[in-house]
Amino acid sequence: MVLLNFKNKCMQYAMLCCALALAAQVHAEQAITVYAAASLTNAIADVDAMLEQQKRVRVKTSYAGSSTLAKQIEAGAPADVFISADEQWMNY
Repeated sequence: MVLLNFKNKCMQYAMLCCALALAAQVHAEQAITVYAAASLTNAIADVDAMLEQQKRVRVKTSYAGSSTLAKQIEAGAPADVFISADEQWMNY
């Protein structure tokens, strides 16, 4: 259980770092489009709220299965960030 919590915290920290790096390049009037695995909904929602409050960046997040999102991006869906729960689909 402790290891699982540690992995979750590491994942949240990594996502926060990526989101902050991306947000630094986005003007307040712009939005970041995030495609994220549905299993990460709680962690991503926390990061979204922080970005919108502290960095004044609008975040548009779409949640679905990693395979569904990867295929949508391949078909041309406009995603700035793709956060997969499955390494196979992350490298698709």
